[in-house]
Amino acid sequence: MAWRAPRFGLLHAARLAGPGSLSAPNALGSGSLDHLLDDRAGFFAEFATAETDHTIILDRGAGTLEAIDRLWIPAGHNLDGVDIRVRAATDAAITTGVVTLLASTPVSGSDAIDETLASSSLRFVELAFLTSSAPRVSELVYTRTRTTLRGPEADWEDDPLDHTSHLETESGAVYHLIRGPDGRRMSLSYVQAVDADDLVLLEDLFALGTGAAFVLDPPYDDEPARWVTLTERSRRNDNPTPASTPKRVSYEFEAETVLA
Repeated sequence: MAWRAPRFGLLHAARLAGPGSLSAPNALGSGSLDHLLDDRAGFFAEFATAETDHTIILDRGAGTLEAIDRLWIPAGHNLDGVDIRVRAATDAAITTGVVTLLASTPVSGSDAIDETLASSSLRFVELAFLTSSAPRVSELVYTRTRTTLRGPEADWEDDPLDHTSHLETESGAVYHLIRGPDGRRMSLSYVQAVDADDLVLLEDLFALGTGAAFVLDPPYDDEPARWVTLTERSRRNDNPTPASTPKRVSYEFEAETVLA
């Protein structure tokens, strides 16, 4: 276990591009490709038949695009043992200016897929499933990993989040309603942030709000990334003379893992 400041994947390239930005040459058997950008880890897009050339292509749109350097897919997929590959290009057919972002890589297990990509800001991105199967995926997150120069305050919290309701009747009987799998709740505070890049990241996180999910790597390197949403956020000016420079702001964030 080694210290690692929390890392944030705020970009969700498909979500930013919007509905209709994803396409596939082969038909789906269930679900919709828009399930891959709706922030809900329990709604799947699954191909209809086993093929050797299933691909999903993202059109990020024209203009200046934020670079992506990471692929993250939540647990619940059926890709154990499947080789995947990611390429980017300047055309939807993935034939012009092609760059391999992730060479053929086998998936192991059913946990979340978390792969580092070669950084790219090309418009079209293709995920290929190099196997004879009918892949099933719930979310397709192309993001960029970002971190602050200075870590959070030492009193950060990381607690279990129980999704079970308990009802005790007058007779003393206790009933339990399981609303979903248990999750985690993390609280992070950044006091008197002054570094310019830190302020940009923390402002972007603040602006993301409580409606959009993002990838969060907890402090230390012994835990996998989580798919979370902010539930609380606050910021305050910490400069006693606001007219002076540099800007100095404190932030507090609370994030919870997303229910399926």
